[in-house]
Amino acid sequence: MTWFKVDDSFYDHPKVFDAPDCAVALWIRAGTWAARSGTDGFVPAGLAGRMCDDPARAAKELVDRGLWEEVAGGYRFHDWSDYQPSAASVKELRAKRAEAGKRGGQARAANQTSSKVQASASPVASGLLKQSSTPARPEGSGGTGSSLGEGLVTRTREEPPPRCPQHLEAATTAPCGPCGDARRVRERWERSEADRRRTQPMCKQHRGQPAHTCGLCRAERLAGVDG
Repeated sequence: MTWFKVDDSFYDHPKVFDAPDCAVALWIRAGTWAARSGTDGFVPAGLAGRMCDDPARAAKELVDRGLWEEVAGGYRFHDWSDYQPSAASVKELRAKRAEAGKRGGQARAANQTSSKVQASASPVASGLLKQSSTPARPEGSGGTGSSLGEGLVTRTREEPPPRCPQHLEAATTAPCGPCGDARRVRERWERSEADRRRTQPMCKQHRGQPAHTCGLCRAERLAGVDG
């Protein structure tokens, strides 16, 4: 929308205060038309007849009072550019506003996409955390399973995947929020596993082997059973 500016002292200006109503009406209506149409103050001669009751008298009064100037094809507001924005400046302002609106729309769309990615990543990360936090438990504990190796073989905590389910089989170089969450869960799991290995009891018979999952002890037991 383009505004046609009217000074607040217009009503008692020497050129206006005793002007007939038809002239005042024509000046204001034609001004709003010129502003919206971007004519830089030009008013076609035939337009006056659509804007007041006595267009011939109104146009003559405006010209005689120095508010309009007669030009080829019609009239022009006196000193239009001193008080009203030019058509070029209005066009430039509209273009800037349109570009700003476009950038704002793109920013909102990017924020919405980011929010959706984060929202979809949360369930994946939650599931991975639950999966990796399952405590180790000896096989056969609490049951009547085989006596061979009972309580010696420990089921290790399930290793979390390095990527999200969508890219598990086919890695991607594009940014992926769920993959980032999966990678962080995997790193925490690896640190936890390293700490667990450092602090777990070691086999007294076979150096470097964990006490509860000593493969050499299991092999010896298997050999004894076979013998």
